[in-house]
This record gives sequence, C-alpha cells and structure tokens, in this order.
Amino acid sequence: DIGYTDLQPEVERKQWRNIDEALRLIEATRSYPPDARFRWNIEVLWPLESYLQRSSPEKRASLIDAIRSGNIGVNALYGNELTGLATAVEMSHFVEYAREFSHKFAIPITTALVSDIPGFTWGIVPALVQSGVKYFASGPNSSDRIGEVLQQWGDKPFYWTSQSGSERVLFWVAGAGYSSFHEGTLAKLGDEKIMKLMRRLDDAHYPYEI
Repeated sequence: DIGYTDLQPEVERKQWRNIDEALRLIEATRSYPPDARFRWNIEVLWPLESYLQRSSPEKRASLIDAIRSGNIGVNALYGNELTGLATAVEMSHFVEYAREFSHKFAIPITTALVSDIPGFTWGIVPALVQSGVKYFASGPNSSDRIGEVLQQWGDKPFYWTSQSGSERVLFWVAGAGYSSFHEGTLAKLGDEKIMKLMRRLDDAHYPYEI
C-alpha cells in the first residue's frame, strides 16, 4: 500500500524478497504431496517486471519455471489501478506488460486481481478481454468505503458483459476481504477465521467447490 506503508523503492524491495522467499519455499516443498506444496500468487506485475530486470539469469530462469509450472501465479494488471480515473486507452495500458510478458515467454495470463479498491468502471471489461483475460477477482477491504458490495456480490460470481455485449469476464468478489487478517497473523487467526467463513458459506448453501 504505497504511501501508507512505505515509499516505492522499499515496497519494491519487499516484493522482491517475497518472490525470493516463494522460490525458496517452492524448492523446499517440492517433494511434498501435490496439495501440500507451497504456491504463491504475485498480486500485480510491477514487482515482477523489475525483479526480472535486476535478477541473475539463474533467478530469472527459476522464476519463469515456477510460473510456467503453476507454482507461482501471475495476474494481468500492472498495479491496483483506479479505473474511474482512466480513459479506455489508458485502461488498455493497465495490461500492456501482461501482453508483453505472455508474448515473450509464451505463458498466457488469464486472470486479473485487484485488492482493496472497491469499484470499477465498465470500460475495464473490454480492456481485459482484448488482452486475453477471462477472469477478474476483486478483494475489497472488509468495511470502509465499499457500500453494500460484500452483501450484494460477495462470493456470488457472475459474467460481467461489456457495453457492446461482445466481451465478458467471469467476475468474483471475495466475500471475505483481504483485510480480514489485518488484526493478526495467519498462523494465529487462520483456523478461527477460515472455519468461520466456511460455516457462513455452508449456512448460505454456497454451491461451489472452491
């Protein structure tokens, strides 16, 4: 959360350390059963681009291999942009690096993710679809400046169709916002938080397996 937590250079270094640690844990758990192996999702592409620019050939190869094998996931947007401030042309640039990466490494990027920001303008749909993105996930904060979005759309996926009617993405709002664990570590709160969510989904007759 640049500005709230630190300046750009230090945030970038923290992101690079996260990638290094993810690669270490992927290697350390390689012999585990498939569902127990470590996996990591890189939220946006800004730190990925700079990591690839600054890393050794060996580290770059390890990262690309981890992405290609599905141990590291990548999402299409360059950052958590405010779509309401962008024109249609500018929104196309949100996924410009995703297109470059996919072309260079022959790895499709089919998912976009935005954390914290609670709303999006309609033009983001064709911008994503025209860059090969099929899925769009939103993880708004859990209480502040989000209106009724969690009550109305939390864990209720739907196809969001463009104004022209010719493009659509499968859109999903996480019913438990990314800030659900702000008050403590996952190790401390994980069982309690996750089981509470599971009970709520069961009570609501949640129809999906994921």
